[in-house]
Amino acid sequence: MRKIFFLCFAVVGLVACQDHHFVPIEKADSIKLPSAQSGAEQPGKAMESILAKQSQKGKEPGGYSGPPQIMVEGNIDLGAALKKRDFTGYTLYVIAWPKDGKGPPIAATRLNSPKFPINFKLDSGDVMMNEPPAQGSEINVEARLDKDSDPSVKSPGDVAGATPGPVTVGSTDVKITIDRDR
Repeated sequence: MRKIFFLCFAVVGLVACQDHHFVPIEKADSIKLPSAQSGAEQPGKAMESILAKQSQKGKEPGGYSGPPQIMVEGNIDLGAALKKRDFTGYTLYVIAWPKDGKGPPIAATRLNSPKFPINFKLDSGDVMMNEPPAQGSEINVEARLDKDSDPSVKSPGDVAGATPGPVTVGSTDVKITIDRDR
């Protein structure tokens, strides 16, 4: 009896689902897919879109409207093995992550064609969510040199580095060495 009930349930479920998603082949060419002009995001471009919005003057990303607040600033350099490589045309991303490493990035900034060593600063204008983390809390900071300018895609040649451990929000002497393949 259970087998018959399950079989009937499965058949009805499949028929209903197929009917709901069915498009006759004759109408397939008339389906309008979202485009970049309609505001739809391309896969893997969400972070790039957020960073582009951050560069618009007069707007605080993520809805933060409080007074400017420095999250972290410091210096980024290349490790000894990478100093001889040519990173012309690469994009440098500096990204702050929660201390536990779980969840989306807290803040990010982008620097095109960086020259090393380079100073960086993440502040409330770089926040990707609603508010910057509280002063005195801890975050992890990562620097990525990205060949294709898409931070969500790992390409051959991309390299990265990070703080050795969490840093305190408000720190102004953070040192990051880019020393490993991403």
